[in-house]
Amino acid sequence: MEEKLSSVSKKFAPSPIQELSHLAQRCNAINLAEGFPDFPAPPYIKEAAVSAINSDFNQYRHVQGICDHLALIMKRMHGLNINPLTDIAICCGQTEAFAAAIFSIINRGDEVVLFDPCYETYEGCITMAGGIPVYVGLDPPKWTLDPDKLMRSFTTRTKAIVLNSPHNPTGKVFSKGELEVIAEGCRRWDCLVITDEVYEYITFDDQKHVSIASLPGMQERTIITSSLSKTFSITGTCFAFKEPYFQSLPPESCCILLLFGMELHCYVYQGGELDGLLHQLLQHLQSETFMSKLQILLQHHSRKLP
Repeated sequence: MEEKLSSVSKKFAPSPIQELSHLAQRCNAINLAEGFPDFPAPPYIKEAAVSAINSDFNQYRHVQGICDHLALIMKRMHGLNINPLTDIAICCGQTEAFAAAIFSIINRGDEVVLFDPCYETYEGCITMAGGIPVYVGLDPPKWTLDPDKLMRSFTTRTKAIVLNSPHNPTGKVFSKGELEVIAEGCRRWDCLVITDEVYEYITFDDQKHVSIASLPGMQERTIITSSLSKTFSITGTCFAFKEPYFQSLPPESCCILLLFGMELHCYVYQGGELDGLLHQLLQHLQSETFMSKLQILLQHHSRKLP
């Protein structure tokens, strides 16, 4: 079977995160490779999921109501005018939607800028699409962006930048000034930004997440991906939303990939049983009380580390 694999897939190695997790299990060690909440999912999430399943509403359906809800959230949070009929689509998990975004825009030989260190799946998706990862290192200890290094990374072959903020693995939240530098480079070199904003609601010490799509001239250049799995600490149970960038969109449109990282990698979510759960989760995102409690809880847990 191995000889039938493509030349690209033969270059792939096992996930370092997965290997470290397996090693931690074998050695009964504390696993810092993955974030596993040490508390149960909120009761209202479990109750909503059970209620949705027991409703027996389990056939194909449109999920336009969820897209409408997401468009309202994007308007309230970022001031973005999103058309829920054309700018939001559904995927299964942030990783899948990121791959879909890459496959939608990257041709063989296109360069994609990555900030180093970065989440491990980015490079694999880019390589599979025939793209070339170009790394721009963030400067420790605060992982700041050097504008000169970034500008030197652009070439006539640059197609996109991947922007993960809040950042995995460092926890960095890109500043407004750094976002403006990235936006200026994209406008100057006529390239796109694919964002990974799965930690958008989890910021500490009065830091605020700003989506680069909200900057002047960037809505039409940005594909946003986000997720509810991290926000609600249910990383094995979520859903994904994706915008097919390759459609013909008006200039004011934003390419939105709003994902709910569900670990159903072999299936496409078509709506149905769990729509009610999704609506409840989206309603909680609009509650300042919920968001405040979430940040306090997670900041308390983060300070347990040395």
